[in-house]
Amino acid sequence: MPAILDNPALAMYVAAAVALVVLLGFFWYLWSIDRNVAEMRRLLNERGPAAPPVVTPLRPRRRIEQEQNNGNTGH
Repeated sequence: MPAILDNPALAMYVAAAVALVVLLGFFWYLWSIDRNVAEMRRLLNERGPAAPPVVTPLRPRRRIEQEQNNGNTGH
């Protein structure tokens, strides 16, 4: 193997082949992620619309303690 890398012309082809393999692996990985996301979207569309999640606003701990001490719930 080291004899291949001693020749600059062959070393360039080896580097190009390694880069090609890495790029193909990257594109395969992106394609598989896209396929999984498409499957999840399909499953979510089959389930129908869901109720929106209940989200409570985040408040600093000090304000929560003040509201509890004052008896004010903030609503």
